[in-house]
Amino acid sequence: MCRSGRRSSWIFFSANVTATDLPNVVPLIERNIAVNSDSILQSGGSCTARVLDWSEKSFDFIQADYILVADCVYYEQSVEPLVSVLQMFSDDKTIIYLSQEVRDYSLKQIKFWEDFHKTLLKYFEVTKIEKERQHQYFYSDDILLLELKLKEKSNNS
Repeated sequence: MCRSGRRSSWIFFSANVTATDLPNVVPLIERNIAVNSDSILQSGGSCTARVLDWSEKSFDFIQADYILVADCVYYEQSVEPLVSVLQMFSDDKTIIYLSQEVRDYSLKQIKFWEDFHKTLLKYFEVTKIEKERQHQYFYSDDILLLELKLKEKSNNS
């Protein structure tokens, strides 16, 4: 999650970033932050690592300006908790970028993705980021990129 302080700030410069994962992954994130500490300080921002378990019902995080979700949708039971967490950390100005590698084109996986997309649409405006908007060197046919914005609270039913 990223709190930039200014809407016009680019996410990587002068941003206060909170990188989250499950408890067993946080030490690796902390090591990565330590290795890159000079670059983080030079950018004028900060980066911290925190445990985030989607099954928890209470969090002491603030709303984020930007949320980056990378390869977090991998089994059916994760959909509702992930969508709930995204709602909790979003407000009407939050922009969420979700990237997911499509690894499996089985009927089961296709159904799962359809269900995930339907769940997202209940609470978020969802826009697919088309190839033309992606960097030419980093684009991949098997990676889906979505931009999400929280719908108005009265529409979230």
